[in-house]
Amino acid sequence: MNSTRKTCSHNANRFRVGTVGQEFARIEYRAPMASLTSKRRWALPTAIVLALVVVAAGLAAWLWRPSTTSTTPSDLVMPMPYIRPEGGFVDFQHGYLLLGQCPVPADQECQAWVGVTDDGGASWRTTMVPGLTFSQDRESQAAAAISVIPLDADHAVVEQRDRRWQTGDGGRSWTHVDPTIVETIDEIPQGAYVYVTLAEGPQPSAMVVRMVRLDGTSAVLAARPTADHPLDYMGTLTWTPDGNAWITPNSDGYPAFFRSQDRGRTWEQVALPDGLPVEGRTYRFIPASGATVYLTDHEAFRLWRSNDSGMTWEELTVGFDSAGAPVGPWEHGLPDGRFVASKPIPTDAGTRFEQYVITPTGSTFEPFDHPSILATTAVFLREPTNKPRAPWGVWTPEGGWTPLPFGCTGLCF
Repeated sequence: MNSTRKTCSHNANRFRVGTVGQEFARIEYRAPMASLTSKRRWALPTAIVLALVVVAAGLAAWLWRPSTTSTTPSDLVMPMPYIRPEGGFVDFQHGYLLLGQCPVPADQECQAWVGVTDDGGASWRTTMVPGLTFSQDRESQAAAAISVIPLDADHAVVEQRDRRWQTGDGGRSWTHVDPTIVETIDEIPQGAYVYVTLAEGPQPSAMVVRMVRLDGTSAVLAARPTADHPLDYMGTLTWTPDGNAWITPNSDGYPAFFRSQDRGRTWEQVALPDGLPVEGRTYRFIPASGATVYLTDHEAFRLWRSNDSGMTWEELTVGFDSAGAPVGPWEHGLPDGRFVASKPIPTDAGTRFEQYVITPTGSTFEPFDHPSILATTAVFLREPTNKPRAPWGVWTPEGGWTPLPFGCTGLCF
């Protein structure tokens, strides 16, 4: 509690409440030179009482200071306009989950809360987001959807249209931030959430790198990755272990892939293998380690590998195809440069998959018996069962599946 100094008087006597610590108040008594009358002898006890009142009031104010961290209500539920819990994880331990406290009747707005776990979903603490509400109607939830964006263990943002809240203390408190103020910067800061959009205008060939920084503020990169042809879709940014940033547009048409070696100050377009692209094909770029990168013709199960960051390419033999299933190989790149593909196997119960891996210098695929290492964070996942509408939980490679202790607004589809 902060130090408090107060002067009070009673008749001719003066009492000064000295520095107040967390345990005691030191009382300094100054009596006049003349002898005390019986009336004045009551001044000392009165001053002591007043001083104790000051101490008690200050202690109460400290104990009841405002805070947005609250005890978890028993009626918190998960809004699910998009058929999945809203939130995510930054690693295998730390995650954020959108919750709501929804009154009866159902035409009233729900108060938004956020659940935070530090142990992979084994336990949750919850905090109310002040001033943020949402409808109990599923269609209205989708129209005014709330996004929860985890940044790291301590930082996350919550967005609803043009409103944003930020936490820097692991979700224990939330502060409103104006997302409409956008700063132009030269490089991508550590920890930023990055999303890539197309530049405005007809037939855009440039992409705009936008971001939300750890303090919740908005920024945009000054440099724009630019292709030698028009682009159709937004892109995804990926960091590789060598520190490079890669942008892979979400495109089913003529693709373009970009690399930055200086955190976005400059960008270069990655050259494709000779003869590519072929019109009508869908290509996927997998950065893997950064030095070793891959390109696939998704539906045709064709694969190219580069061990010099896309300067030169060689085509590899995958060794299997779709087996008649309308799927691609579900490509995965690993930080050590390996590439994992999934082989479709049709069965009477549907299509199952077996994983195969090729190394940066290998020429053939080998069976891959450790699919759990493909996961980079914990994930929200339904219980692994054939039951309809199986409950939602958190899955981690080490902990397996843990149920979420919250219901849903309406049904947990």
